[in-house]
Amino acid sequence: MVSEVRYRLGSAALWLSVAVAAAGCATQASTQSGFLRDYSSLRPSSDGSDKMKARIALQAPEAAVLARYRGAYLDPVVITVSGLDAEQTTALAEVMNRSLAEEVGKTWPLVGSPGPGVLRVRTAVTGVTKANVALNVAMTAVATPLSNGGAAAEAEVVDGQTGRRVAALTWADEKRFSGQLGFYSETGHARDLLPEFAAEVGRIIAR
Repeated sequence: MVSEVRYRLGSAALWLSVAVAAAGCATQASTQSGFLRDYSSLRPSSDGSDKMKARIALQAPEAAVLARYRGAYLDPVVITVSGLDAEQTTALAEVMNRSLAEEVGKTWPLVGSPGPGVLRVRTAVTGVTKANVALNVAMTAVATPLSNGGAAAEAEVVDGQTGRRVAALTWADEKRFSGQLGFYSETGHARDLLPEFAAEVGRIIAR
């Protein structure tokens, strides 16, 4: 009886070790997907933690440039990620569009069309790391879910009349030991992260 218990405990420990090694913690890389017309003018962010400085590259406008504008127009977000089903794509787009309207709308009137005196904001979700839901459910029974998710996105802000670029941003992040519910949805962590990207877009063009 004692030997059987030891065997079961040993098997559980071995399984846990294998699962931990297989799961790891996913790290979401930033992208240069081609959504932006040019990446050469982007520079690493000077704000935030060292981790986020490495994930954010931007071209930020001067206040004098922003002073030329009276409002902002938001293009519908583009989802360039393959391997997502229709429901996942729709959910990501809804979160991104809503979050952008909230964040950019904090400092800019939102208008219905691009044109003179209007900033046109173009955004794309360019990377998604999916959580392994089955593994996370199994891990919950013995320890804690480990297979996390992430997202990457890009933004370009242009003059609404000429198309000249005013600002640009590449961004990426992942959830690790926060966002517990996101471990049980393939794209839950990505959805949770997109409002943070929207906040960065709003921040770089805030006036």
